[in-house]
Amino acid sequence: MDETVNSEFTTQFKVQTGLITAIVFSAIIFFTTYVYHNPKYSRGEFTGEVILAVILLGVYLYLLSRNIQQLTISAESMILYYPITKKQIVIDYADIVHVRNMRNTSNSESIKFSSLNLEIELSTGETFSFSDSVYENYYELKDSISHYRFAKNNRE
Repeated sequence: MDETVNSEFTTQFKVQTGLITAIVFSAIIFFTTYVYHNPKYSRGEFTGEVILAVILLGVYLYLLSRNIQQLTISAESMILYYPITKKQIVIDYADIVHVRNMRNTSNSESIKFSSLNLEIELSTGETFSFSDSVYENYYELKDSISHYRFAKNNRE
């Protein structure tokens, strides 16, 4: 097993992210258009509203950029790539201190949701996690990390 495994997003994750993005952009466009055409607001108030909309959009894009990550698992290292910010983090298997499987469960009256998360703790104290609700090939990613991590430790 010396093949590289690349993460694949689930269709549900792609649809949810696309819908939420469309809703956020539509709400901002509707809000700024409403304020612009409403005679109750002066141009000074409109400028403030646009600044508020831009700040909210910035916060949304920041949160989105932190949640979308692509994983590449190879025999040499694990690479986390954030496509929005173009940030890439290379993790050597020797730097991994703990790998934990965690189950997240939501038990509201109308919706029951459960997902598996793999949490990776590094010697630097940083933690990274990924979920089966986001990645179609979650189990393949998880197994590859375990395989390469233990294979690397056994060679040293």
